[in-house]
Amino acid sequence: MRKILLIGLLCLSILAGEMKSPMAKEVERMKFPPLKWDVPEVGKDIKMLKENVSVIFLKENHNLPLVEITIYVRGGRLYTDPTHRAVCELLAPMLERGGTKDLSPEKFSDILDFNAISFSVDQGVDHYTIRLSCMKEVLDTAFYLLKQALFYPSFNERIMKVEIQNIKDTWRKNLETPSRALWILSDYVAYDGHPAGSLPDFTVFESRVKEKLQRIHRMFFVPEHMVIGVVGDVTEEEIRNAFKDFKPDYKSEGFKDDVKPFSEEPQKKVFFYNLQIPQGYILLQERVRVEPSDLYRVMLMNEILGGGGFTSRIVLKVRNEMGLAYSTYTYFSLFSSPLPPHFYAFSATRSDAVQDAIDAILNEIKRIRDEKVPVEEIKVAKDSYLNSTITRYSNDWRFIPRIVNLYFRDMPLDYYSKLAENINNVGIEDVLEAARKYINPDKLYILIVGDTTKIDLDRLRKFGEVEFVNLEVKGL
Repeated sequence: MRKILLIGLLCLSILAGEMKSPMAKEVERMKFPPLKWDVPEVGKDIKMLKENVSVIFLKENHNLPLVEITIYVRGGRLYTDPTHRAVCELLAPMLERGGTKDLSPEKFSDILDFNAISFSVDQGVDHYTIRLSCMKEVLDTAFYLLKQALFYPSFNERIMKVEIQNIKDTWRKNLETPSRALWILSDYVAYDGHPAGSLPDFTVFESRVKEKLQRIHRMFFVPEHMVIGVVGDVTEEEIRNAFKDFKPDYKSEGFKDDVKPFSEEPQKKVFFYNLQIPQGYILLQERVRVEPSDLYRVMLMNEILGGGGFTSRIVLKVRNEMGLAYSTYTYFSLFSSPLPPHFYAFSATRSDAVQDAIDAILNEIKRIRDEKVPVEEIKVAKDSYLNSTITRYSNDWRFIPRIVNLYFRDMPLDYYSKLAENINNVGIEDVLEAARKYINPDKLYILIVGDTTKIDLDRLRKFGEVEFVNLEVKGL
């Protein structure tokens, strides 16, 4: 009997090893030299300037004759009436391609192409991101175009019609693409009745569109709403001179920096968006309020739970052992201010396995709340996190936009320089405490995008009442 028991335990041990993917095994076998954590520091390697009430972070890099500028502009649907979301979305492509006071759309584009200048404008829930890169020799031309586009757009009517149609087409596609529809559903449920979760109303484009664009533009695009990052073959004197006159001839009108209060967190339910697809897309989420002193504990705990790729627990369980999903992970939106942070657990699986995937995720959440993480597992998590993170900061061009984001989010500017030290200081008890404090299975509500004819709704009701959500976009 004892012999049989020993053989059984040996088999279980072998099977447990086989549950790990080849990549996970390879990661565990890797041996790294002691990590040298060396990133640029604000005040030492990165200059923090102020010009025209804009904050500028400058990192000189004279290795190549290139200059790259990143600008965050506070604005977007978070600071407007929910009915103006569509106008906020239209503003970004119109600044990028809609022409300026002095330049037609075609002329603006020709100058960009002739001088090999890259220029883009993207919009988010609470800010616009402008990116410009060019050769050092055409920097004056690039600044001229930047000032024209950001402060004196013309909002060409012909381009406007094209961009409105593009936005509508994108929304149609998003609502039919399960991964995108899931995140739309996430915001819609999490921020119910708030501009952050609003759906666009395209009937707003039925009249006076240019006037609405001009009003939104002047509300947001002024120097005091901007945080700027510059990296490349420039000096402090050149940047100060370039930004000295970087301002419009108007003042911000109607901007209110205070964000509308958020509603209470949704009750524990299953929110279902019906889409005729062969899989079920799943998101478990919960609003969290992470204290600054717990930030690094939460980050490492998430790395172990589901954020660490092939070595994280949920990936090992749901993907490798159960074979239910190719993509599954967890995530804390810790850099979301002024939006409240959330915890998310994602998976996509067969329609008949949706409940099994949810159960597996909840079991792993329960385990990390109930049991201390083994010493070796926490060591692997630290090494994996820090080694993968440092590669994302491997050059100045990637790093400066992150500093801009830190400042914009009111995060400590020494966050990255102290990251390795703070992660290494996290202990076993810290991980357990963070899991118990910031993930509550009794508060997690579930979002599903899938086909009601293929997913067993009765089985889902064990997780809470099933509520069907209609993501209706007016005027689409």
